[in-house]
Amino acid sequence: MQAALDGESGVMMTIRRVSNSPYKVEYKPVDVKLCANREQCFPEKWINEQGNGIDSQANEYFMPLIQGEENVRYENGIPVHFVISDDDFDC
Repeated sequence: MQAALDGESGVMMTIRRVSNSPYKVEYKPVDVKLCANREQCFPEKWINEQGNGIDSQANEYFMPLIQGEENVRYENGIPVHFVISDDDFDC
């Protein structure tokens, strides 16, 4: 966000994992030309020998991202993820 506040353009924010336990990340701007039209594939080495699951290395990577329970509030059967009020705006 600081990049946008500083008026930078042509950059995107990256999230780099610093540690698994405790889970920590750092955010850094990077030139968008270095990221555009690129992908990071799931490492084949993380697939178990039977080909039907993941190994412990993949589990260690994913666990901080998926563990825990989120209390979801519903209205009329539809999840309410956030509520915007007039107090959220300074205009």
